[in-house]
Amino acid sequence: MHKCFAIKSFAIKSFTIRSTKIVSKPITGFGVGLLLLASILSPLLILGASAGFSAGMDSLSKPAVPEESAPTLTTPDAMAAPVSPVPVVSPVPAQPVVAVPPLEKVETDPPVGQKDEAENAEPVVKSDSSLFLEKRLSLGTSVGWAVVKPSKGTWVGLGASEVSFQWRLSSDDSSPLSVTGRYAPFAGVWTVNKRDYDVAVHGIYGGAEYRIPAGTATLRAAAELGYMLIYARAQDKTKLTSDVMGGKANISLGGGADWKFASDKILVGPFARFHVGGFSIFNVGASARFVF
Repeated sequence: MHKCFAIKSFAIKSFTIRSTKIVSKPITGFGVGLLLLASILSPLLILGASAGFSAGMDSLSKPAVPEESAPTLTTPDAMAAPVSPVPVVSPVPAQPVVAVPPLEKVETDPPVGQKDEAENAEPVVKSDSSLFLEKRLSLGTSVGWAVVKPSKGTWVGLGASEVSFQWRLSSDDSSPLSVTGRYAPFAGVWTVNKRDYDVAVHGIYGGAEYRIPAGTATLRAAAELGYMLIYARAQDKTKLTSDVMGGKANISLGGGADWKFASDKILVGPFARFHVGGFSIFNVGASARFVF
C-alpha cells in the first residue's frame, strides 16, 4: 500500500511540475488578446445559457392548459330549416263524355287485275229448266220395316224400302201442297193353305202431301192411292194357286217430319204409314230427301 501511495505522489508531482512549466512560459500580445476576448465572451455565454435553461425549466414546471375549442353551435328543433309546404292541387272537373260517331266503312277498289276479272266475269245464268225445277222438285228414299197382314194366310216380312218424288205446286217456299209419287216394294214369305211362297210385292202409289213448318222441323202428312203387284214363287216348286196371283189395290195414309241436314237441300227424318186394302201393312222407317 505504501508503494501505491508513492506512485500516486510521484504522478502528482510530475503533473505539477509539467503544469508549472507550461505556465511559466512568456505570454505574447496575441495570447493576451485571446484571453481578453474569452474573458468578455464567457460571462455573456454563461448568462445566455443560464437564462435559456431557467426558461426551459419554467415551461416544464407549468401545467399544460388545454386549448379552448371553438364553441359548437347547436340548432334547436324549432330553428330547423323550414319545410316547404306541399302544394294543394285542386280537383279537375270531369269532362263531359262526347259520343264518337262510328267510323264509316271505306270501300277500297280491288287491284286492277282483280277488278278487270270481276268486270269481265260472266254472270251465272240458270237455264229455264233449272229455274222450273228449283225449289219444286225433290227426290227421296227410305228404308224400314213392314208388318204385313194379307187377306188370306200369314206373312213374315223381310224388310221394306222405297223411292219417291214430290212436286211442289208452286215455286214459292210457303206453298204447302205437293203432288207425290212412290214406288214401294215389300218382300216376305207368304203362307197360304200350309204352303210357303217367296213373295215380292211392288206397290206403286200416287197422291198428295201437305207440309206444315214447325220450328226447325217440317211436319208432313200424305194420302195416296196405289196398286200392289204380287210376284210369288212356291218353295216346293209346285204350281201357283189363284190366291197368290194377281194384284191388290191399296190406300196409304201416313206422315212424318223432316229436318235440314248440312244444307237447305237435304232433308232427313222418320216416317210411318198405314196401308189398307188387299194387304194391311204398317210401315215405319227413316227417309232422306234431296231438294232441287
